[in-house]
Amino acid sequence: MSNELTLVKTPELYLPSAEELAEVSEELKGVLTRRMLGTIQIANGGAGVFKVKEPGADEATGGVQAIEGVILASHPTNVLWGHDFGHREEGEMPVCRSMEGKTGTILETGEVRLCGECPYNQFVDGRKQCSNKRQLYIMRENDLVPMLFSLPPTALKFFDQYLVRCRLTMRVPLFTVVTRITLKNVKSGNNEYSVPVFTPVGKLPREEAKRLSEYAQAFAAAAQRSGIQADDLNAEPAAAQQEGGGTFTPVEDEDLPFDV
Repeated sequence: MSNELTLVKTPELYLPSAEELAEVSEELKGVLTRRMLGTIQIANGGAGVFKVKEPGADEATGGVQAIEGVILASHPTNVLWGHDFGHREEGEMPVCRSMEGKTGTILETGEVRLCGECPYNQFVDGRKQCSNKRQLYIMRENDLVPMLFSLPPTALKFFDQYLVRCRLTMRVPLFTVVTRITLKNVKSGNNEYSVPVFTPVGKLPREEAKRLSEYAQAFAAAAQRSGIQADDLNAEPAAAQQEGGGTFTPVEDEDLPFDV
């Protein structure tokens, strides 16, 4: 199979102009907050579909079969919950979380721990209490800001394999590739869940891809500084009311990098 990708004919659909970003920034000043950002989730229970919450929407739309766009940036995140998913109370916040996979902050006390040395981040009997994830920033056609997609631990291997394929086999940076993401179901014992399948479907011209990557890196950096995690943005309203706890600083409107 050929490793050559077809150039996208309309790369500008993935890269808003500086004029458009400035116009939107001015128009939405004081309105666009972090809870307005769009998110992508893998539906639970092996449903084989995504749930997509568009920017500004109250609820996610289910039944989405595929996501297509440019993966502009990504970084690891860690989160430690006090209870398993099915036993959490409404609005319950994590015990600890990390926005870069290296240092975690205990939300109740503000204590900072090294993730690599934390006992909750070590495997015991084949599993660990801390959940290691990766947050992707995906720009679809005609998006003005990237969508946030938090990959669960079961998806990390597939993303890593795709990244290696892009860089070593196709010899292209990931941020230059238009990627189609679908889902397939796998079983582990009695559990069935969905994992992502990443497929390259096109390539951006290098100059446009470079500009897009610079914009994305600035957006991702702002998200990390502000403690923005896709899982938080998918939380129920009751959870959102408790997001101010701990040492994480809420993002301000001016932190969103429209002026990049």
